[in-house]
Amino acid sequence: MEKIPASLLVDALFDITRLSGKSGLDADELTAVIERLPVSEARQALLEWIQKGVTDINDLRNHTRGYLTGVLDQAGQTFKSNARSSVIILSLLITLAFRTDSIQLTKDLWNSAELRALASLQAGSIVQSQGIETNVGNMIKDLGAFSIRLGWWQPQNLP
Repeated sequence: MEKIPASLLVDALFDITRLSGKSGLDADELTAVIERLPVSEARQALLEWIQKGVTDINDLRNHTRGYLTGVLDQAGQTFKSNARSSVIILSLLITLAFRTDSIQLTKDLWNSAELRALASLQAGSIVQSQGIETNVGNMIKDLGAFSIRLGWWQPQNLP
C-alpha cells in the first residue's frame, strides 16, 4: 500500500464517486455524493471540508490528497514501529532460549582473525560432512574447542 502514491488513491476515489470532471456542484450536491461512501474517517473529513465551504472539486481533491498522504505516512510509521518491536522481542527470545552471549561472541571473533578462520573452516567442514542435518549441539561442542562460547553455560576458557 505504501508504494501507491496518495494522488493515485485520490484520483481513484474521485473517479469512483464520479466527481472527476464535474465542476460547479454546490455543497448539497457534493454532500449527497459523499454520503454514499462507506462510513469512514475520510468520508467524515470530506463532509467537514464541504461544511467549511470547500466546494471546488480541485480544492477538495487537494485537501483529500493531503489527508491521505498523512494517513499513509502515519500507517507506515506505525508498521515500522511494530516491526522494530517484533524484531527486538524475537531477538531477545532467541538469545534467551539459546542462552547466546552475542556480545562476547562478537568480541572474540572480532579480536582474533585466527579464531574466525578456524570457526569458518570447522563449521564448513561439519556442514559439508554431515549436510544440512548437522547436529547443532555437536557443532557447538566442536566450536567450543576453539574457545568459541555460543552459550552462557559454557566454561570461560580463554585462549
